[in-house]
Amino acid sequence: MPSLLETLESLANDPRLGLGVPAEAIPRILGTLRTIEVVLQARQRHEPAAVEPTAAQPRGDDVWLTAAEVAKELRKTRTWVYRQAKRWAFAKRPTKKSLLISQNGLRRWMDRH
Repeated sequence: MPSLLETLESLANDPRLGLGVPAEAIPRILGTLRTIEVVLQARQRHEPAAVEPTAAQPRGDDVWLTAAEVAKELRKTRTWVYRQAKRWAFAKRPTKKSLLISQNGLRRWMDRH
């Protein structure tokens, strides 16, 4: 019997395998996968990998977006992004004149809203 990781990798490599998943189960599966992603990312932050990732194995690092990039993605104004960022734990202000927003944090926020 294949391991869970092998099953997930098979699905990632051949999306046609997902055709056998009942439509009514998909929202529950996606929610579970998001939860697993958050748990594993938290663990990864607290336990650095023993092996350096390769090009074929993407890094767990986050991408930091500018206010303009976020505004474009959300179809909002930069002013809206700056106001909203005051409420976002995944936004940081390295200097008074710059704002950076975690792409992973933004995706999780978008999933909830």
